[in-house]
Amino acid sequence: MNSKFLLTFFILISGLSVFGQFSRENISTDSSEIEIIRNSVYHIYQENFKDKDSVWRSIHFIKDTTRLNTEGWAKKSGQRIGIWKEFNFDKQLLFTRDYDNAICDVNRKLFPHHEILDRMKKKADSLIISNYSQEFFDSQVRFNFNCSAYDKDGYVGSWTEPMKRKPTEFLFRYQVRLKNSD
Repeated sequence: MNSKFLLTFFILISGLSVFGQFSRENISTDSSEIEIIRNSVYHIYQENFKDKDSVWRSIHFIKDTTRLNTEGWAKKSGQRIGIWKEFNFDKQLLFTRDYDNAICDVNRKLFPHHEILDRMKKKADSLIISNYSQEFFDSQVRFNFNCSAYDKDGYVGSWTEPMKRKPTEFLFRYQVRLKNSD
């Protein structure tokens, strides 16, 4: 009888630990809606301000919630704004990204082969400039660091992911603004 009880008890406890790896908590105040999500890797805090188109997101590593992964402001549509920084678990800055000015500075020590991406981006920029003009490029074209790098074995990384292998093929995506309001 005791062995059946212990077996049932351990099965229930094991099932609860599997379901306990994800939790969501919602808190409402007079000025904002706060959502706290925990999964097996991250603790995500998101505050939506009721009277503004502003969302504050802060993501920490669940193993040590004092270790910041990334944080910054976004619009309610999800579009990030301002400056965001991303860190690894060892508290090393991976990159700083300014979404308003389309700038992304990576930690060169942690991003091997990144200079190849820089060179290839300059070549891609020059192709657009030679076909459409420097003025068009400066006023209408924006590179949001949306790119992928490949080698003969497949995907090796992107602008914000360190590459373990030297890339030989690249995919760069640019945005073209048709009007100042776009």
